[in-house]
Amino acid sequence: MKRADQVMAMMKEQLSARGVTGVRFSSSALGPDEPSFSNNLPEGRMYNRSVVIDVIP
Repeated sequence: MKRADQVMAMMKEQLSARGVTGVRFSSSALGPDEPSFSNNLPEGRMYNRSVVIDVIP
């Protein structure tokens, strides 16, 4: 969950620097036990390290 928390902190910092306040964040991580893609190929490992951001108005 460390990477998810780091990305969340960076997003909060960047938005705050631009005057965006009152935004709620949450993070979650699937980790090695629940990969979204197979780790047998470099492409799968690449996608498993990605971060997905959902914006809900």
